[in-house]
Amino acid sequence: MNVTLEQIAQLAPDEKSISSARQLLNLNYWSGLGLNTEAVWGNCQGSTRYAVRVDLANLGQSCNCPSRKRPCRHTLGLLMLLVAKPDALPLAETPPEVAEWLAKRKQRAAKQAENTESPKKPVDQVARQKRTERREGRVQEGVNQLQLWLCDLVRTGLGNLDVTRDDIWEEQARRLVDAQAPGLANRVRRLGDIPRCSPEWPQRIVFALGELQLLLQAYGRLSDLSPDLQSEIRQLVGWTVSADELEETGTKRSGYWIVAGQSEEEEDRFRIRRTWLQAVSNDKSSELVSQGSEGAGFRIQGSVTPQDSHNSLSTTHYPLSTNKSDFSLILQFAPGTQPFPQNWFTGTMFEATLLNYPGAGQHRAKVIEQSDAVTPFQGRLHGHDRIEDCLQSYAKQLAKAPWPSVAPAVLNSVTVVPFDGEWFVRDQQGSGLPIQCDEPWRLLAITGGKPIDLLGEWNGSYLVPLSMGIDGTLREVS
Repeated sequence: MNVTLEQIAQLAPDEKSISSARQLLNLNYWSGLGLNTEAVWGNCQGSTRYAVRVDLANLGQSCNCPSRKRPCRHTLGLLMLLVAKPDALPLAETPPEVAEWLAKRKQRAAKQAENTESPKKPVDQVARQKRTERREGRVQEGVNQLQLWLCDLVRTGLGNLDVTRDDIWEEQARRLVDAQAPGLANRVRRLGDIPRCSPEWPQRIVFALGELQLLLQAYGRLSDLSPDLQSEIRQLVGWTVSADELEETGTKRSGYWIVAGQSEEEEDRFRIRRTWLQAVSNDKSSELVSQGSEGAGFRIQGSVTPQDSHNSLSTTHYPLSTNKSDFSLILQFAPGTQPFPQNWFTGTMFEATLLNYPGAGQHRAKVIEQSDAVTPFQGRLHGHDRIEDCLQSYAKQLAKAPWPSVAPAVLNSVTVVPFDGEWFVRDQQGSGLPIQCDEPWRLLAITGGKPIDLLGEWNGSYLVPLSMGIDGTLREVS
């Protein structure tokens, strides 16, 4: 697995943890270091000695330090040491205490799988129907109140929003939370970020209000719509898809998946991570199984014994390509500084079974089964050679469900260019698309002005780059 220091830093709960972890690259802090196909471990000297372990199958971690942040700086430091100074970690047999920890993790995973497969307690359909009816009544009251509030907002004039107090948005959002419509509450909160954000904010607020109004009208006539669109709208309003409902109505898809890109944002004291997976469609499955790397994608050359401390780590690349542009979105939520349930790295590939959520968008999915073997992807993501084709594809998505916050977009053979104080990607036909990122100059320097493949999130106004393909290697845009 090609893991970079930048990717490890993404696992950190905050910047301070990253800075503290980098200090632990000094080997004087470590003792008892070891590595094999299953795990990496070591003892880190702080105010006392802390035992640090990382399960390489899924980056599960353990450290007996008192920090509430997870992963802690000791775990991050051990992973950084593995990447920056791999020769410092000798190949070794798993120590008994680490083997016991790994065994317990496998037992818990097996028990969870057993509980999932065991017969479920019959659901009281009458009680469920009553709860649903009560909530539907509350949500409808919230929708009606929001509709009235929007009418008042337009009646008094949108030009007043630049002098209106900021708490009107939060006040309305709280009412929607009380009405059990959290999806609408989040949309109202995002409306409050628009006034005065740019010279074009009046146009943006009108568009956002129109989009919200369309959603309210669609919710008011759910029975006239298709089942997929009904499900899409209910989720946007704030209804969650239960595990049972997902099992009944979701669509399973098995195969190999590329981690094409990731993004993170904060919303209402939660961190949200979006992981975009693109399907690999080819006949390379048997080759992958027979030649795939062991464990979590680390391939150890030679037998693993305590004496093999000078054996080196290498990774195997597979020159695969994708011929399907379909994406699946894995959404994860973490409160405060807590870690996300699962971690994937951009530019890697794994075999898994996904369960797609019901809805017209058909992007969101859940990983229900995943192999331990994670390998680097080398090839090209399937995308569009022309920006015009990319926008046409986005328009077709809007025709199915016109409320996406972002959509994945892959542009092949584009160059990064500055123009008139803004930054764009330009295709070979000369068309441009605006981009927004923290360090566009750095992106230009990395590419050297040469054509690259670029994956980003398109929100209808600009593209946020997430990953880029250079010489067949997919890497994250930091």
